[in-house]
Amino acid sequence: MVLISDTSTQWLEIPQTVHEQSWQQSQVISIPGNRLQAYLNQVCLQTVLPWLQERSEIEPVISSASSPAVWELVNGSAIALGTTRLVLMPTEAMDKSEFRVPQEWVDLPSWVGDYYLAIEIDTDEQSLTIWGYATHEMLKSQGQYDPGDRTYSLDGADLIQDMTVFWVMQQLVAEPTRSEIPALPTLSAAQAEALIQRVADLAIALPRLEVPLNRGVLCWSR
Repeated sequence: MVLISDTSTQWLEIPQTVHEQSWQQSQVISIPGNRLQAYLNQVCLQTVLPWLQERSEIEPVISSASSPAVWELVNGSAIALGTTRLVLMPTEAMDKSEFRVPQEWVDLPSWVGDYYLAIEIDTDEQSLTIWGYATHEMLKSQGQYDPGDRTYSLDGADLIQDMTVFWVMQQLVAEPTRSEIPALPTLSAAQAEALIQRVADLAIALPRLEVPLNRGVLCWSR
């Protein structure tokens, strides 16, 4: 893997094998429009993971929420470095004016991260750039919530864009990175099954928006 670092961003080359395997695996997604999302997440995860293994003394562990079944509904994946949880948010967009994170990664207690990495993927050049990051506390206190697509957004200028700061923080006494969030109510088996059937309807273009997050931990949290 080729690594190019400076004081603000981290550039990583996407290996050809990762590109090919990720594209092939994305084709099993039932909603054609979400295959690119699955591809970007798989490429991101399999490229960032070796970088973390090289940089960290702690072995990174991929979250169970990082899977094609989840990417069919929600963008993003998670990796744990010990007790620190990283959420990777890949996008093809070259516009760094804002950083958007689906609500699930911010308000679901079992999904919440400590650090959220903004990652731009260049599919033509087969490379990615980690251009900044935010903490959970930043998203909750400074972010704007959009009920239309259920995302939190931060101005790109508000992200911490010096990745060396991230690694320095891992060596220091832990500072609070998360805001407190309320627990979600649990659902009965019948309620959960009904919601699963609802989001499984292929006629629904954006199934994740069909179910209010406050109805409980849904099928993608199982």
